Amino acid sequence: MPASQSASVGGKPILCPVCGGDRFVSKQIMVTDKWLQALDMEEWGQEGIMLICARCTHIEQFGKKGAVVLSS
Repeated sequence: MPASQSASVGGKPILCPVCGGDRFVSKQIMVTDKWLQALDMEEWGQEGIMLICARCTHIEQFGKKGAVVLSS
């Protein structure tokens, strides 16, 4: 499992809304909508980021990859 990191948006730390954890494993995702999926064109979506809480595994997704800042 990749190392967990802290994350922030706009200088504010992200905390898990379920357990209050502050460490996440990140993964790049493609953010698509139902029309792109219906046309089998999901690769035309924009890159986003998924954060998985290292404590409880709750998942948060962000539509703009650059909005989230990760640090060790």
